[in-house]
Amino acid sequence: MSDIKPKFCLKKALPLGLTAILAATASSVLTVNLMQPMDDQQEALVLDRQAVKTIVRETVAEEVSTQSVTNVNITQTTEGQEKEILDRQTVQLIIRETLAEEPEILIKSVENLRKTHLKKQAEKEKEQISQVQEMLEKTSAPWAGSDSKDAVTINYFSDYNCGYCKKQAKVFSDLLSKTDNIKVVYNPFPIFGQASEKAAAATMMAWQKGPAQFLQVHNALISHEGRITDDVVTKALSDVDIDALGANFSGAENAVRANQALGKMLKLEGTPALLINNKLYRGFMDANALTEAIGSVKS
Repeated sequence: MSDIKPKFCLKKALPLGLTAILAATASSVLTVNLMQPMDDQQEALVLDRQAVKTIVRETVAEEVSTQSVTNVNITQTTEGQEKEILDRQTVQLIIRETLAEEPEILIKSVENLRKTHLKKQAEKEKEQISQVQEMLEKTSAPWAGSDSKDAVTINYFSDYNCGYCKKQAKVFSDLLSKTDNIKVVYNPFPIFGQASEKAAAATMMAWQKGPAQFLQVHNALISHEGRITDDVVTKALSDVDIDALGANFSGAENAVRANQALGKMLKLEGTPALLINNKLYRGFMDANALTEAIGSVKS
């Protein structure tokens, strides 16, 4: 896993799941089915201390699950063989002893559980992305670049008050001027309050008037230094002859809310975020990283 941290503006901190992982790990240790009830006709199974330790190692370290362990050689009693009776308290003491002697067992368990969790999370995210991608294709969001069927489509979730979004917009602008094989779809995703929501709605209003008007308003807002205010939004709209309090503002707000709903489906916690060919990239991407991501779609 890369140590490079993504660069984006966060709405809120992400929770850490270590407590839950340790709780699940502990639960898996204590729920190992060590003995089955026997009737008078059934031969007993000999569970010595080493067998119990082996069960603990394999159950906890190899895979956290409730499946029975089948790799342990447990011999059946024969006539004349001394039986070792292990009650619940003794088994628990052996488990504690094993974990104390080999604490790396729990470390492996946590790592395996983390990998399992990440795998399930990735599968769920892939399904969510596919659903969102289909919904995005049915919307009439602002876009720039090529409308060719061969063009790579990039859905771009951003906030006009996000510093990394301003840097990302510059990367897109440079890329669009150099290539004709990409289509950037702008999906405003305001996370910094009312001013960001109004700025997002303003760009949607401008799009209703035309692509040129959208780009003018978009560029004015994204290149603005400092925090965007209502006055900044009003001026950007007035420069393209749009009344900030016009009848289209309500419809533009609804379009922004629809984008926010899609972003929440993707579990976006910050901006920018890029959706490229059913793959989600969280955080700022420089020209090299973006070009590589586009190239992977074409290959």
